Amino acid sequence: MFATPRVAGRAWIGSEGERSQVSIVTRSFAIRDVSIGVGTLRAISKDHQLTDWLQAALLADLGDLLSALCSPRSKKRALQTALAAAGVAADVLSLVWAEDMSAGTDLSQP
Repeated sequence: MFATPRVAGRAWIGSEGERSQVSIVTRSFAIRDVSIGVGTLRAISKDHQLTDWLQAALLADLGDLLSALCSPRSKKRALQTALAAAGVAADVLSLVWAEDMSAGTDLSQP
């Protein structure tokens, strides 16, 4: 997203995504996601505040989902909504995993 914002923008919202103004927003989202990912990885490696980072990711992805739901109807709206919903679902699963891990639950056992 950061290196090729126009390609990512076009894939996300269509031909309007190739505009230079959209590239700024696309790069901002990329930096946001990388920052949350790095914070999450650091929290895992240092055993600190993991759920705080996962909650930040959930909040960001909920914002993406709300934006997709509020976007004008287009051919890509269903895809945008599905991708954002998948991000939210992954965040929720990550939070459940983190809570279970902090409680000492072994999720690898049936």
